[in-house]
Amino acid sequence: MMKKFFSLFLILVSTLIYAQNVLVITLDTTRQDSLSCYGQKDIRTENLDKLSESSYLFLNAFSPVPQTLPAHCTIFTGKYPYDHKVRDNLINYLPEEAVTLAEILKEKGYSTGAVVSAVILNHRFGLKQGFDFYEDKQDKKTSETRAKETTQRALSLLEKLKEPYFLWVHYYDPHHPYKPPEGMKAPSDYLGEVLYMDKNLKPLLDKINLSNTLIVVAGDHGESLGDHNEAEHGVLLYNPAVKIPLLLHLPGQDKKVKLNENVSLASIFPTILEYLKIDFKKDEFSPSLLKAKDIPIYLETYFPFFSFKWSPLRGIIKGNYKLIISTKEEELYDLSKDEKEMKNLIKSKTKIAENLREEFYKLTPEREFMPLQSKGHSVPDELKKQLQALGYIDGSAMDPREINSALPNPRDLADMVFFLTHEARALLNKKDADSVIKKVKEILKRDPNNFQAMGFAGEAYWLKEDYKRAKEIFEQAIKVSDKSYDLHAKLGYTLFKMDDLEEAKEEFERTLKLNEYFADVYVYYSEMYLSKKDTKNAEILLDKALKKDIYHPRIYYNFGLIKMDKKDYREAFKYFEKAYEMDSNFKEAIGNMAYCLYQTGEKEKSFILLKEGLKIDPNDFSMLKAAITVALDLNRVKEAEEYIKKLIELYPDSEEAKRMKPFFQK
Repeated sequence: MMKKFFSLFLILVSTLIYAQNVLVITLDTTRQDSLSCYGQKDIRTENLDKLSESSYLFLNAFSPVPQTLPAHCTIFTGKYPYDHKVRDNLINYLPEEAVTLAEILKEKGYSTGAVVSAVILNHRFGLKQGFDFYEDKQDKKTSETRAKETTQRALSLLEKLKEPYFLWVHYYDPHHPYKPPEGMKAPSDYLGEVLYMDKNLKPLLDKINLSNTLIVVAGDHGESLGDHNEAEHGVLLYNPAVKIPLLLHLPGQDKKVKLNENVSLASIFPTILEYLKIDFKKDEFSPSLLKAKDIPIYLETYFPFFSFKWSPLRGIIKGNYKLIISTKEEELYDLSKDEKEMKNLIKSKTKIAENLREEFYKLTPEREFMPLQSKGHSVPDELKKQLQALGYIDGSAMDPREINSALPNPRDLADMVFFLTHEARALLNKKDADSVIKKVKEILKRDPNNFQAMGFAGEAYWLKEDYKRAKEIFEQAIKVSDKSYDLHAKLGYTLFKMDDLEEAKEEFERTLKLNEYFADVYVYYSEMYLSKKDTKNAEILLDKALKKDIYHPRIYYNFGLIKMDKKDYREAFKYFEKAYEMDSNFKEAIGNMAYCLYQTGEKEKSFILLKEGLKIDPNDFSMLKAAITVALDLNRVKEAEEYIKKLIELYPDSEEAKRMKPFFQK
């Protein structure tokens, strides 16, 4: 014990003469047991292993919330969610009055920079506070940045930072969807992503001077991977989703020290400030990582309520025991004997449960489940679409005053979530309405108020053109979640397709009152006007959307239709081109770009675009027709013949096929 103390004393003294840089690396969605320094045997995370050899390795580290944004807010404020008030992804942002680590270090003369790899940490959510540089641009198609590019950005940013610096680098690769690059030899795609992330940490860690840099590496939360019927994270508070890897390297440290004490991400903030000898109100924070002794660890997730109207969960870990509290029941687990949390001891260990309950209410000022939360920014729809593509759900329509003991425990419904966050949308994109309807019926038998499932069923009935049934389902869903602007917009679109224009207009206006930045409503509403040749009102509406910087390819596309209707083909082309830039699979935009070029005499360019469109959908009837017309105009007989053959083969009963077939047979 004396040797360890003396070694730590030498580290502290020797580093006082150097600038103390700070590097925080956060590993999104990284289970503790996915790293070989924590015992993973199927892959070797050699770069984190190497760092761990000169670091404190925390064996019992926990995230307070299994969600990216709230967890990072805890890391960089030192506060639990009930204090920093970010309770769910997407719907809250870190308030400006929050004091962040970057703000404190910048005030002390640090050069500060961040590189984040996913849109959920976009600057609009508040974590930019205090950073001189905040790099948050992601690939619009994938909504994330891969580890190799993240490291390259971090190395470039290091060149701009002056010592002492504070650099935060966030890696997102292990988050779903799991698509590791080739060459990652691992038994699962998830572990392949972890391995790829680790390999790309090497250039960054090699660049860092370990003698004068404090390094923290932390998972923001874990990933359930099917444990307790949860595919990913956010719904439950079991260890696969909340137990995380945590390494702390002090400048000059050359030994590994394993610590068994329970610690939280909330202790990173005070640890860094305490080590740098920066004054702060210590009694307002958890103890630093190296001073944590038998402290209670707070846990929560409000995601089940905001996304599905299920009970939120709260919990506490102290010593060997974990207590999980829903609105109607509790669970108690002895983590020392029941690592997989399979045996609920709530009825047999009543005294321990009572003590933990008392400890829990000493931690939080919230007596009931009503959460203290910050406001949400008006997040651009482009950003929401990117987040929804990753499985995030906008829960801003839910009213926490509706939290009550009748809500189901998410533990009993966790197996539904992957369908609701990923599979349903994929099936709709494939036009597989029947599979969606079948699955939704199964869900509603178990969870009759699942408005998310109802919404998908309504869209499935759109595909079947059964608008009467779609209307019934959207109305049923709105009874459960009456402030859901998405549902009101879809009901409005359904009414429009049923030619009930006055009712549709009322729903669209109701949607705009709930969220004037919701892009889909401008698309649906303008399509209703265009269908009735009311280009004046359509143009007014779309112009309003563009002035609000609302981003949606169909807004530009519909504007193009208006310009085309006025025979302003050059202006129409610009709008169609913008729509195509935003969605490279938007075949209607390509078709109309080609039409505009044809009308202005640019037939060669028109033909090139039509061929691009047919790469997206080789069987598109309108595109084939147009390609035949333009090819014949250009005297490209052989190419025209190929398209005629295909049209006759695919659409033998069409008027065009009947007209061309005799000519072609000659």
